[in-house]
Amino acid sequence: WVGISVNSLLPAAPVSGDLVRTRLAILGGVPASIAGATVIADVTLGALSQVAFTVLGLVALLSIGGDASGPVLNATILGVLLFGALITAFLALQRFGIFNAIARLSARIAQGRDWLSLVGGAAAFDQDLRAVYARRGSLARSMWWRLSSWIVGTGETWLGLLFLGHPIGLVEAFMLDSLIQAVRGAAFAVPAGLGIQEVGLIVLGGLVGLDRESSLALSLVKRARELGIGVPGLIAWQIVEGRHLVRRARGGDMTEAAGPRSHDR
Repeated sequence: WVGISVNSLLPAAPVSGDLVRTRLAILGGVPASIAGATVIADVTLGALSQVAFTVLGLVALLSIGGDASGPVLNATILGVLLFGALITAFLALQRFGIFNAIARLSARIAQGRDWLSLVGGAAAFDQDLRAVYARRGSLARSMWWRLSSWIVGTGETWLGLLFLGHPIGLVEAFMLDSLIQAVRGAAFAVPAGLGIQEVGLIVLGGLVGLDRESSLALSLVKRARELGIGVPGLIAWQIVEGRHLVRRARGGDMTEAAGPRSHDR
């Protein structure tokens, strides 16, 4: 929840939300290597599920009479192939132990003892990551829930256009939501896909007979949902961080208070 809120609303790098949720897991008592490995695996599964969701969107586009040689279809297919290849390569590197390899190379270049702890941490991280990927049943269920959430999320597009007075079919709504998510994923460097989502909806909306005003109105509906979920998520994040700071401050005060008494004795 907090990770999605950070990625959706803050003008920061797209991975910022993943770093935040890793930190929150560590603050919750999860060992750092396990927290990091779980988030990395989750990001990878999320990307794979998005590829599958986009492929289903392409099928939906063809089923409603989309041009098999049209620029939108061709660009999406090319993007899916490239993105799928990158994710596959990233997954292979994870299984290879890329983080430990990078840490060892850095230590060799630096030639300092300070890097030895980094190498040990990276080795534990790779080990925990392999342990996560060894749980195939859990991974399959995670992928299923991910993909199901993408599919159920298309109801937002269908319901939004219905309330806006421009109803479309479920297949058309599925196509719109799937391909606009692909567009936002391709423009991951743009915080919250600002502007990208709006232009994408105008182009894709034209394929199902939506005018620009309706497409922009739908984008505002989606932005409103992001605000409705994201703002409370950011507040929850600050509450957790605030409690952590208070606990740490109290712990420091107790240590300082105990110091003189021990010294007197």
